[in-house]
Amino acid sequence: MKTTTISGGKTDLCQDLPEHQHFTKIDYLVVRRALEELPLIEKLVVEMRFFHNFSIEEISRLLRMGWDETATLLESALPMLRRQCQSDPEFSRNLLHLKAA
Repeated sequence: MKTTTISGGKTDLCQDLPEHQHFTKIDYLVVRRALEELPLIEKLVVEMRFFHNFSIEEISRLLRMGWDETATLLESALPMLRRQCQSDPEFSRNLLHLKAA
């Protein structure tokens, strides 16, 4: 799977998109807009987990926070992202069922 790179604190989610059978380029743009609405730490945790395929343990180690805190940030960010995406008419409705697992 291809992943994006994080450089200078920015991530270009349209460059080297991960291969995913459900996502379109428009979906990634919508997710990117939704990610911009999240607090910085939640945005970073979501990007690391879903766009870079880090485990929660790896994320917590890299960000120097506890596993529970990392998992809580991810769990609180996902409903916010889901609501943002649901409100965007360009987003594919078949993506809303995807889980953090």
